[in-house]
Amino acid sequence: MSTVTMGVDLAKNLFSVCAVDGAGHVQRRQDLGREAFALWLAQVPAGTVVAMEAARPVCVGVITCLC
Repeated sequence: MSTVTMGVDLAKNLFSVCAVDGAGHVQRRQDLGREAFALWLAQVPAGTVVAMEAARPVCVGVITCLC
C-alpha cells in the first residue's frame, strides 16, 4: 500500500516526518535538518497530503521556494 499522508512536526532546526499509508500504518519516521527537509519536500510525489502546523515561520521560506 502506498503512502498517502505525511505529517511534519516543525521545530527551529529539526523536522520530524511521519509517513502513513491508507490503512493508518506508519511506513516511515525520520528527523531531518532544514536542508534535508527542503530536499525531502521537493521529492514528495504530487497528490501526497503533507500536514504541518501553520504557525511556524521557520518553514515559510522553504515552502515558498518549492511552490
